[in-house]
Amino acid sequence: MGKNGFKAVKGVSGLYHRDNGMYYARFSVGGKKTWQSLRTKLKSVAEPRLAEIKKELREIEVDKDSDSSDVTMGDLIKKIEEDLRISELEAELEAVKLELESRPTIEQLQDARNGSIVIDSENGAAAITLNIEESEDLKTWQKTGEKLTKTIQLKDGKKFYRFALDK
Repeated sequence: MGKNGFKAVKGVSGLYHRDNGMYYARFSVGGKKTWQSLRTKLKSVAEPRLAEIKKELREIEVDKDSDSSDVTMGDLIKKIEEDLRISELEAELEAVKLELESRPTIEQLQDARNGSIVIDSENGAAAITLNIEESEDLKTWQKTGEKLTKTIQLKDGKKFYRFALDK
């Protein structure tokens, strides 16, 4: 490690890696050198953030030349921190979107169990009908013609029901 624990990253001008694992940008404003944390331990994240800082520096220099206003180091650091925070929030949002897209849909959940049946409701009630069948060999089943029917009054709000046979 170099001075203050910073080590230059080969092939990337202005990018430094510290022994704590974090990446930093090194740049000059008004002839003064400064460090700016890139708030990441991933080189793949640090490089685009450094590119954004360099872009901001170029834009600020153009603005400074065009309107002759003085940009302080504090102004620049504040702007860069805001841009980094926006980039972080955009990355977090993208991660949340990807997670949501990977979740199953309601249709997939409804059919998630082998042999499950979705029962529709009408006017706050669901009717369930069970057909009774019989078999002599447990392979071939015949309807007996008997049925069991039950109507369930549904409560307000989203509810889930299941039916189990007593042993």
